[in-house]
Amino acid sequence: MKLGAQRIQLGLKKLRRAANLPEAARMSYEHILRYTDLAAVIQMAKARGWPTSRIVREMSSGLPYLEVLKLARKAAPLLDLSVSEFMRLRKNE
Repeated sequence: MKLGAQRIQLGLKKLRRAANLPEAARMSYEHILRYTDLAAVIQMAKARGWPTSRIVREMSSGLPYLEVLKLARKAAPLLDLSVSEFMRLRKNE
C-alpha cells in the first residue's frame, strides 16, 4: 500500500474515534471508511466541525516533507487552499 493511502487510513481512524460510535457500529464504519477517498475524508472532517488547520495537521502528521508536498498538491484544492498555505498550516505555529 502506498504511503498516501496509509496516511488517509490513519486520518480515517482518527475521524472514526472522534465519531464516538459504539464498538459494533465502529467495525462496520471502519469497513466503509477503508475505501473512502481523500475528498470524502475532508468532507467528513468538515462535517464534524474541524478547522482547516486541524484537518491539514491530522492528514500530514508524521509524513516526511516530500510526502506532505504530494499530499498538499492533492488535498489543497479540496480545502480551498494553495499548496503553500497547506504547507504553512501543517506547522505547529
